[in-house]
Amino acid sequence: IPWGVGANVAFHPSSKLIAITDRSGTTCLRDIETDDVIYECGGGIISLAFSPDGETLVTGTWHGVVQFRDARSGQIKLAQPPPATSVAVSPDGSIIATGHTDGSIHLADLTTGMSGTVQTQQSRAPVHHRITTWSVAFAPTGHWLASVGADYSIRLQNVSTGGDLGPFGGHGDYHVTGVAFSGDGRYVASAGNSETISVRSFETPDLITSMISNVGLDHMSSLTVDPRGTLIGAADREGRIAVWDVKSKQKVDSQSGYS
Repeated sequence: IPWGVGANVAFHPSSKLIAITDRSGTTCLRDIETDDVIYECGGGIISLAFSPDGETLVTGTWHGVVQFRDARSGQIKLAQPPPATSVAVSPDGSIIATGHTDGSIHLADLTTGMSGTVQTQQSRAPVHHRITTWSVAFAPTGHWLASVGADYSIRLQNVSTGGDLGPFGGHGDYHVTGVAFSGDGRYVASAGNSETISVRSFETPDLITSMISNVGLDHMSSLTVDPRGTLIGAADREGRIAVWDVKSKQKVDSQSGYS
């Protein structure tokens, strides 16, 4: 069977079928006796194995995702969520929200142990980012969840009713990597790779009420607002941190050398 570079193979317990994957991530199941291709699937797969009963094909990807597939059809039966990029806990401690590399947002109820995606739990509109969700944050009330992503957008969604606001811009064609609410829940701040921090009124989120530009930090990876909503702190991937006064937009302090 001619195949690509770096092929991995797994024999079905019946010894009549073989699964093959190569560096391109393409996987196929073939009949050994007839050489027929039963199905093909992709998704960056680099490792594979059949369960002893031959019912399940387990595949692993470059991204650290394990998928359980029906061995005869290739359909995913049970999938782990993609790698998480961010996490937030609701103020009452009942819900954990996680952002993921595929743009999805997952909610887990700590009181029941149930979990699911925001898209499947909401009844009105599916809320997620087109690509990587970089940061999530709960409002002080716990009803609203803010998220930002690699699709340059900021989104607000009500985890109780399924309502959503956005997407909103404000950072140009740059990844938005950090989001935080003020202590009173009136404002939501966002930061990213544009060296810009935006502060929006939560009541009118389409209106940018304050903009701190050219902040001197690149690829900001973390953002926080003090409980009174007067100061904003941010950190970037170069180990620098800085604090600004929200009203005057002046830098209060900056330091470097952190991991």
